[in-house]
Amino acid sequence: MAYSVLTALSLLAFAAAGVLIALQCAFGLGLGILAAAYLMILVSFILLAVPSLKRNDYAGAFVYNSKYKMNVLAYLCAGGFVLETVSCALQLYEYFTMDRIIFGIAPVLIATAVFAVLSAFSMALVGMSFGDTRYDFRRISAVTYAPLAWTVCKIIYVILGYADIRSDASQLIKIIVLICTVCFFYRFSFEAVTGENASQRTVFFSGVMFISGTLFFVSRLALTLSAQSEFFGADNMFALTMTFVSLFAFFFRKNIIANS
Repeated sequence: MAYSVLTALSLLAFAAAGVLIALQCAFGLGLGILAAAYLMILVSFILLAVPSLKRNDYAGAFVYNSKYKMNVLAYLCAGGFVLETVSCALQLYEYFTMDRIIFGIAPVLIATAVFAVLSAFSMALVGMSFGDTRYDFRRISAVTYAPLAWTVCKIIYVILGYADIRSDASQLIKIIVLICTVCFFYRFSFEAVTGENASQRTVFFSGVMFISGTLFFVSRLALTLSAQSEFFGADNMFALTMTFVSLFAFFFRKNIIANS
């Protein structure tokens, strides 16, 4: 009972943060709204952490007989990484045709594109495993690290650029979602390699992955609808990829809990 209540309160705080972030991105209401949004995100994470970390009897992370269509969600993630590959290619073309060269950007974009392709392959294998229990993607354990490597490359790319996180809600959410994605994919690959029961941290980071990824999508949607962002911009394509990953993480978490 307490688990359900705290999870519900976490989702309420997440919804409140989503509304505040959308308003801030669309109308630029000031630092007060932005601070309130960040506070709601923190509250949501804390409320999710309490039930997730308190329980210690979770089932295995990869129970392939799932009622949540995990194979479809994994294929969506694979499609998202294909979008990221296209986005990286477009950014590379733009980079090589612009006047000002930023040191280190091209190698990072190339590495990001390579790991995006490998991540798409990895998630396609995950989809095959959830769709056909006779196949187990964990036989090729090395590919499970591809999404983690891709996320690290994305973080390096952000570090090489400049983001005003004090006033730009979308950019700070982007940094938060990248940190949460690293944590999620680290736990995902760890569970795939060890094959043990899912840990408390895996359940928690799956939850925060969903929250942060969805909030980033909300921020980009608000900016796009208010004509402050290009529809096919790199951040919008990244937000779509993160939405697919977030949905996978959400039902990955639900699948673990349902089988525990």
